Amino acid sequence: MLSTRRSALAAATLLAAILVSPKVVAAQGVGSTTTETQPAFTARECTVKAGCSVTTMYVTADQGRRNILSAADPTVKCKNGTGWNGDLCPDPETCAKNCALDGIHYGQDTNSVWSAGNTVSIGYVQASKAIGSRIYVLDSTKKTYKLFKLNGREISFDVDLSTLPCGTNAAFYFSEMPADGGRTATNTAGAAYGTGYCDAQCPTYLYFVNGKANFKSRMGSCCAEYDVWEANSRSQQLATHTCTIQGLFACDTQGADPTLCSRQGVCDRPGCGWNPYQLGNTQFYGRGAGFKVDTSRKFSVVTQFVTDDGTADGALVEIRRHYVQDGKIVREKNPTWKELAGFDSLTDSYCDTLKPLFNSTMQLQDTGRLKGMGKALARGMVLVMSLWDDANTKMQWLDSVWPVNSTQPGSQRGPCSPSEGNTTVLHATVPNAYVAFSNIRWGEINSTASADSTSNVYYSASTRSATFGSSVLVLVAVGLALAVLVFS
Repeated sequence: MLSTRRSALAAATLLAAILVSPKVVAAQGVGSTTTETQPAFTARECTVKAGCSVTTMYVTADQGRRNILSAADPTVKCKNGTGWNGDLCPDPETCAKNCALDGIHYGQDTNSVWSAGNTVSIGYVQASKAIGSRIYVLDSTKKTYKLFKLNGREISFDVDLSTLPCGTNAAFYFSEMPADGGRTATNTAGAAYGTGYCDAQCPTYLYFVNGKANFKSRMGSCCAEYDVWEANSRSQQLATHTCTIQGLFACDTQGADPTLCSRQGVCDRPGCGWNPYQLGNTQFYGRGAGFKVDTSRKFSVVTQFVTDDGTADGALVEIRRHYVQDGKIVREKNPTWKELAGFDSLTDSYCDTLKPLFNSTMQLQDTGRLKGMGKALARGMVLVMSLWDDANTKMQWLDSVWPVNSTQPGSQRGPCSPSEGNTTVLHATVPNAYVAFSNIRWGEINSTASADSTSNVYYSASTRSATFGSSVLVLVAVGLALAVLVFS
């Protein structure tokens, strides 16, 4: 996922902080005033044998979508525009103690985040004119983030992004955020109020990092990130972003080693991705019946995290993807690039071949590659959903030509023209666009898809032969049993 997502959301965050109506909590923590009610939704955890059990979870908006007001006097702002109140915020620690994060009124007509049943929706242009939102999934306590551990498992969701044009991005991804939102003595609000965000781009625009005010965007917030889904109705990708550190690492752009916040720092910012259009399958995904996956209608996205031994304790060696639409499994054909034609999933070998072919930065060696991504998934990652745009890149890295005007291999990321990502035009013409994520389910491989996928079991290369041998033994046993019945 590109760093542009963070800068775009930073601009939207600033506008939201000025305009969103207050509903105050105290001192970057929960005080005695009214607290918000986080939207609830149902999800399912599944096994192959027992099916799926329903659980209720909640979402909360990022701290950047909240006004920051004086804990002692909510009529006074700690932050107004780009500046901090010098009286309340003489230093980062005192600022965190003196200031309060607002609660939020959720709803389609307010902050454009709403839920119903098993569906969570995010609108494009909010009533305040802020753009999109970023939300995090809380567990049933509503106090901590739900940690997903997906090695040897899969996650599926249905998505409706039929109204999202070129230049927009509906994202469904995982971040190695702290489960408590980074609660400290100066941050007692924690996860319930959307604190503790981090990702592999080490964003510096966050208002608070590790319980301290982030003056002049000095501190970056780094951690591993897996992008299950970044998409609009015209193009999409998945990507891994591993790091050399565990959990949230606060880098200092003015510290002894500012490079830790850069592309040469602790995380693989470019990542390794899989974009069907970029890989040559230009008629696989798009609007209308002419595409294998028709984005004018709802469909399911199924992502499988295959380990070397088929268990949750094994090393992650492969990430597989298929889709379900109209009750049928839809698979992407192999890339048309001859160098990549032998790959049908994201593996280390695929990334090793892709990077030099597309002249992309190779950082995977230093950050653990898929094994490193698997370690983060084993520790547990937080589910993030967002909708955003970007005035700077116009989302060309996702759905158009990137780098701009490039003709190098892999530069064609999607079918959109650069002008289609003009955010001023988008805000005026499609303000009511939205994304709806629904029917989120996770569990054993081949337990979550709504279609019959029993004939499509995936295994890593190291376990396929063993599984095949077991299958042969089962068939032989069945044959012998039938023979006994026939001749007895």
